[in-house]
Amino acid sequence: MKIAFLADIHGNYFALKRVLNQLKKEKIKRIYFLGDYVNYFYEPKKCIEKIIESKGVCIRGNHEDILLKIKSKKIKKQKYQDLLGKSLDISLKLQSKYINFLKKMPNKKVISLNGEKFLLAHGSPWDNNFYCYKNNFNKWKKKILNVGSVGQPRDGTKTAHFMTYNTKTKTFKFQKLKYDRSKLIKQIEKNGI
Repeated sequence: MKIAFLADIHGNYFALKRVLNQLKKEKIKRIYFLGDYVNYFYEPKKCIEKIIESKGVCIRGNHEDILLKIKSKKIKKQKYQDLLGKSLDISLKLQSKYINFLKKMPNKKVISLNGEKFLLAHGSPWDNNFYCYKNNFNKWKKKILNVGSVGQPRDGTKTAHFMTYNTKTKTFKFQKLKYDRSKLIKQIEKNGI
């Protein structure tokens, strides 16, 4: 069976749609979503709807935590307004059914695939806000797999990143897909980042 791991969609519906279409072509049977569905870009509602439609397993990332803490008045919106701009305002306007969907997600989840256990986490197993980048990744690379970002990769490429896993061969495959960024660029020009 082939499964996929996706993370850091960040409201980039165009990248998510491209990845999900590719996963259909590859006959992926199950999708695990590893957090950060909202903020930075402008289509969080469409992204969440696609995630729900896919019937994937979801965990929460630090951007869901930020959104939920602002909604519950545990932190002030101004703390993140400069960083997230209009995308934060759009995420804050999500209907309660989408907010409740995000609230119900755990921060971590243990899964079993062919007798092997995996811990799904966002950021790192010990902290949703710790990032396993190349400069601090070497000491963890045999223990942690960073699937990359669908919506906002940090390696400077203009591609959507994700990872697939073949349970028969027990092999992981890191993938990058080009997608039509013209509509995303128009949204950025209109709204800023």
